[in-house]
Amino acid sequence: MNIRPSDRTDLAAMLAGLGTGLVVCAGLATVIGLLAGGTWFVRIVSAALAPSVPAEKRLEALSFLANISVPLIALFAGYFAYNQVIEAKNTRIASLYLQINETYNSEIVRAARRELKALQENFDTDRLQGEAMPAYIARRLNEWSREKLATPDFEKFNKCMRLMEFWEEVGVLTRRNLIERDVLFDYLAGAATYAEDCFGLYLQGRRTADGSNKLYANALYLMSEARQAKPSTF
Repeated sequence: MNIRPSDRTDLAAMLAGLGTGLVVCAGLATVIGLLAGGTWFVRIVSAALAPSVPAEKRLEALSFLANISVPLIALFAGYFAYNQVIEAKNTRIASLYLQINETYNSEIVRAARRELKALQENFDTDRLQGEAMPAYIARRLNEWSREKLATPDFEKFNKCMRLMEFWEEVGVLTRRNLIERDVLFDYLAGAATYAEDCFGLYLQGRRTADGSNKLYANALYLMSEARQAKPSTF
């Protein structure tokens, strides 16, 4: 899954928004400045609209309005830039979630889920006496992993572990706060906790055997967070 969100997108959007806002600000300020500085124009308009009022007074009023308008225009430019940043960020987040959902429903991950489902369906016939589902899955995965490469059982193992690789990748994004976990858990919390129920015991054994707490650490972190997550209220 090729998901690499970066704050560069937000920075580019912010700079673009600020640039656009400054251009708008500069344009409006220039117009006001020209009106304020164009004494001949002001005199003509003032004389035409109110011949009884001296043109100098009209010029002073317009200059005053120009001075107080510049900060307001600057605020408008900042607000415009801020909205551009928020819009770009929301677009990036939505795109990221769609990528995650698309990957979860891709043929590779779906094949992994089908293999896991088939393994569970054989539980009643293949399990040892008194063996629970997590222990049964852990045992079968260990047996498959010891097979030679390119054998059918090793291919089954690879398919199942592709599902864990997916959760590891999403776990990295979650752990680094690159995605909003509340939104993610709204539609994938159940799938994450299901994966932990299936693979948790196997992963614990692998981590102990390898002497490494880093093995699938991000996937386990994500699953733990998903289990504790509360449904969003609307």
